[in-house]
Amino acid sequence: MKKGMRKALAVLMITALILPLLTSIGSITAKAAAAPALSTKTRTLVGVGSTFTLSVKNLDKTKVKSAKWTSSNKKIATVGATTGYVTAKGKGSATIKLKITYTNKKTTTLSCKVTVKIPATKIAINNATDTADNNGRHLLEVGEKYDFNVTLTPSNANDVVTYSINRPEFATVDKDGVVTGIKPGFVILTATASMTAAGASKSSVFSSINIEVAGKTARVKSAVITDNSTLTVTFDRAVDAATIFDKNKNLLNVVEITPKADDKGNLAAGVGTLSGTLSSDAKVLTINTTKIFSGKYNIHVSSAILSTEGIAMQNYYTDLTYVDTTPPYYTGFTVDDSGYKASINFSESMDFSGLTILDARLNTTSTATQALPATLALLKSKTNYKPSADGKSLIIDMSSISSYDKDKQFTVVLSGVKDLAGNYPTTYNISVIVGTDTSYKPQANIVKIERTGYNTITATFNRNIRVPGVLQLSNGEYITNGTVDATDAKKVNYTISSTGALLTGVQKVFIGMWDSYNVNPSDTTGRTFLTYTVDFTITTNIPSISKFELRTESVNGVDTYLLTLTYNKDVTLMSQTGNLTATRVVTSNNDIYSNRTISYMASASGNIVTLILNASQFSDAGQYTIVVPSGLVKDQYYNTNAAETIQLSKTATASSILPGPRSVTQSPVTPSQIFVTFADKVDEVTAQTISNYYIPGVSIIKAELTSNTSTGATITLTVAAGSISYTTLYPITITNIKGYNNTYTAMNPFNSTIALTENSGPYLTGATYSYPNIVTLTFSENVKGNPSFEALQNNVNMAYSCSFADNKVMILLNNTPVKGVPITIKATVSNSVTDTSGNAATFTEVTVVPNY
Repeated sequence: MKKGMRKALAVLMITALILPLLTSIGSITAKAAAAPALSTKTRTLVGVGSTFTLSVKNLDKTKVKSAKWTSSNKKIATVGATTGYVTAKGKGSATIKLKITYTNKKTTTLSCKVTVKIPATKIAINNATDTADNNGRHLLEVGEKYDFNVTLTPSNANDVVTYSINRPEFATVDKDGVVTGIKPGFVILTATASMTAAGASKSSVFSSINIEVAGKTARVKSAVITDNSTLTVTFDRAVDAATIFDKNKNLLNVVEITPKADDKGNLAAGVGTLSGTLSSDAKVLTINTTKIFSGKYNIHVSSAILSTEGIAMQNYYTDLTYVDTTPPYYTGFTVDDSGYKASINFSESMDFSGLTILDARLNTTSTATQALPATLALLKSKTNYKPSADGKSLIIDMSSISSYDKDKQFTVVLSGVKDLAGNYPTTYNISVIVGTDTSYKPQANIVKIERTGYNTITATFNRNIRVPGVLQLSNGEYITNGTVDATDAKKVNYTISSTGALLTGVQKVFIGMWDSYNVNPSDTTGRTFLTYTVDFTITTNIPSISKFELRTESVNGVDTYLLTLTYNKDVTLMSQTGNLTATRVVTSNNDIYSNRTISYMASASGNIVTLILNASQFSDAGQYTIVVPSGLVKDQYYNTNAAETIQLSKTATASSILPGPRSVTQSPVTPSQIFVTFADKVDEVTAQTISNYYIPGVSIIKAELTSNTSTGATITLTVAAGSISYTTLYPITITNIKGYNNTYTAMNPFNSTIALTENSGPYLTGATYSYPNIVTLTFSENVKGNPSFEALQNNVNMAYSCSFADNKVMILLNNTPVKGVPITIKATVSNSVTDTSGNAATFTEVTVVPNY
């Protein structure tokens, strides 16, 4: 038993000795089984030519038969076939692989992704306007945003671009390079290139420009004489109509047109009285003259014009020469509120002294097939047509025609009319439409009644008013002297007595007996008195200054200083002269003065008051603390203003922007050509870039700089044939044109309208034979020119002569053709058929068969 125990103890001792050894052997076996691996699985190289060496871990070379290195894209990175030495070749990513073949014929492939990045060696801000003309700085308005772009060298660099501004209180910049002006001052914009955004602070690759942030300015983009009596002024922003027109919509003295002598000493004609209208977007002022433009003129647009933001327009001067060679054209007819006075409208002011009425006929419809002789006689009588005040229309009063012909339309053929420069319409004889419209319209309804002044109650209707009607106040006062507002026929102003003016609070007002135009007699809406409540309380809110602007006008070296005060309501002056007090003046030399008196002369229009300051008392440059005295103005309720203090500073800015085109006209000879003329020499590349010109619906296929001198430039635009579908006014936008050799930066967008004549040629719509010897070719529109055709029957030319008749060419044959034998019509080499605008006709050989 003892012997058995000794054996068991011996086995346990042996086991205890062997077990650690077995564990150690197991560990050694696990380590030896570790798979081979590359020294890295990914690597980024910066710059072409950069290198590194890949190595292999855990590789038992005794078991390796071969190992070969390869690259998936040798244009990105190469590798030594036996060394693992990697070299960057170009931007991008490639995979470096090592294929290992073992002695037992098994293989394994290891890979490493290598990314090659290209660093920038140079960066440049490429769209700044910091040219010599701008004194080496890019100009930016307060509130304006500008997106700066950069160019990296090389162009395929991977760098991150970061932007910074040294003085963020004047301007800010976002991560994309968009700079926003905050307040007037100078800043430096820096664009930095670095491989990471975090590395920008240490990068030596950067570009900087100077930026001046200036107060907002307003400028005239262009002034163009668009026809013989129209000047179109385009602004770069919406303008305040109250600074252009008075209450009666008369043009203020803000645009001056001065005749000048041309190069031959010929003085231009005077243009007479000016009137104007403002476009719906308040960016285009159209000025009409009572006489025609003919010659050279100096145009001055005054800084008295303010933008809707209260910014004074920079004084604008330009010389324009206009010799009218554009034919006028008929634009349609309109009927006045009465329904009886028809206006035949033209594209410009006309000379009707040679008017002849060639024909008048009814436009037949399914319900009207004839007209009374008396009506046609009225339409054919020249004496019944009267020119409008602006000369752009012929007006005929048709109120005397029989009810039988009312509300019909007629075609009247006019002849002998021309524009004031002597140009006749392209067709000479013009077919126009006239008619009446006496159809019943709804009676005007009242929109509102309100007290608009101390002695004024105003009723606003939804239609123009013919009979003002009667107003009765709550105190029994009847007002029968209502008048239709001169500027808005939908308003009637009633003047109340001094007793009625004392009424206050909410009062009942009774109104009736008004009438609009062409109202059904059975409609009694306007005859019934209606009751309205009107607040008669007189507002005690005093006029106050909502904005002010100091403007400087310089004529022949003499400066005039105008202080424009914009009030919160319409006002009138208590006196046209007076004094301001400058309680403190700090000059540019830091001299300080107190209580300086500055006299003025004043004028008022609407809510705008303009003070012309005494220049000798306002001579120092610097900052002025001005007290505008009480009692300067009063409102409609006789409330006067209180004294207010404002701060003035003499400042000025200049612009290097290329002025817009001085004219855009269609060729009178070739309708597919449009001439864009500038007063300055322009940059050839931008002038000939087609995308810089846009006319909706019209395909521009070529832009050619056909003249470019110090006296101006002409760009000829060629449009695709047929793309001007109708003869009418088209909007045109021109952008991005620069001055020659950087004399001007890119122009502001130019938006205008241009009268275009269609450029689609006529085409043959039919050919007929008429016994005994006439072949008629019918075209899609009226034609002109030199018709020349052969009429071949049995190869014998039978054509004797060719002539026009409206849209037809009549071919007279020299004898009666053989019946049933086709006649082939061919154009000869001398044939020339165009429409009235000069567009060539499309004609192909055609055959007619004489059957008689």
